[in-house]
Amino acid sequence: MNQKGRFVKDSLQFSGLEINASKVKVWDLQNDGDLDVLIASDQLPLEFGSSSRQYVYLNDGKGNFKADTSDAYREFIQLPSVKDFLWADIDKDGEEDLIVSGYWEPIKVLKSVDGILRLMENNGLDNTNGWWNTLEAADFDQDGDLDLIAGNWGLNSRLKASREFPITLYRADFDENGTTDPLVTYFEGGKETPFASKDELVKQMPFLNKEFLSYKSFARANLEQLFSKSALDKAEKKQLYELKSIYLVNDGKGNFTSREMPRIAQATITHDIFVDDFDGDDFQDLLLVGNTYEISTQLGRLDASHGIILLNDKKGNFNWIQSPGINISGPARAIERIRIKEEDFLIIGINNAPPLMFKYKE
Repeated sequence: MNQKGRFVKDSLQFSGLEINASKVKVWDLQNDGDLDVLIASDQLPLEFGSSSRQYVYLNDGKGNFKADTSDAYREFIQLPSVKDFLWADIDKDGEEDLIVSGYWEPIKVLKSVDGILRLMENNGLDNTNGWWNTLEAADFDQDGDLDLIAGNWGLNSRLKASREFPITLYRADFDENGTTDPLVTYFEGGKETPFASKDELVKQMPFLNKEFLSYKSFARANLEQLFSKSALDKAEKKQLYELKSIYLVNDGKGNFTSREMPRIAQATITHDIFVDDFDGDDFQDLLLVGNTYEISTQLGRLDASHGIILLNDKKGNFNWIQSPGINISGPARAIERIRIKEEDFLIIGINNAPPLMFKYKE
């Protein structure tokens, strides 16, 4: 709680809530003049790829919050993975819509229908399953509606994904020891294969060492020989088809078409996006930040970004420019604009390092 510039922890609010939170935002959900709290989660702790749930806390007008699980928010609460979300009126009906992104999930839109948040379908987003980290909305092509930018894993790794050749997560007790084993697969040369090496898999599932004595026999086996068709069919399955960060153009009715972004935007994972008019032409531009070091040695860390500036070409497309004034090294996680003593700054959160600050001039 803010007490004259000093923040004091309120141990009563949100007590007992222990989750792997990915995002916290406030919004006046009830249009009653006070701010409510939405807390997102992308997976359960220590359970890779598990389905989590989301949380809605309503404000009583006196700063007290109570969890709400009513039908009004149920479809949001039941979403299995949320990394980011925002509010934007994408169909110009005068009401703000909730746009949501997460892991192993398509980008989703929830609209308020008679006071109840409902998932929308057939809007061009149904097959956008990705590893989405961040969302931003703005009228990039200046046609009077809000478009979207979504930050994803990128293309600078050996992983590739499509509808025909998806990356798949299987979750099942493959070795029948009472615990759930996550298995990630991808396609190599048209063959579905585990991403983890034999050495990595046998640490979790030792039976593979007994059935496949050599690396050669393991490499020659197909997925059903390794884990059996029955076990794979019974497993919880999640898939992703898109690894690119994308620009989604709105047709004015809340239907979206994906448009390519410059190749540099796919050089690494994108964790956050800052939107503003950098060059004074009245069109919104982008600053992408990302990188990640906590990653399998098979992939190598994703560290190609030093802050990627993309200028709008006034036609709703983006072009990369090199900016000598920006050097955002390291695993950047978030970027925000703040004001200190009548001056604007960009502050960038870096994982396991002090934040970076840049004076910002429009």
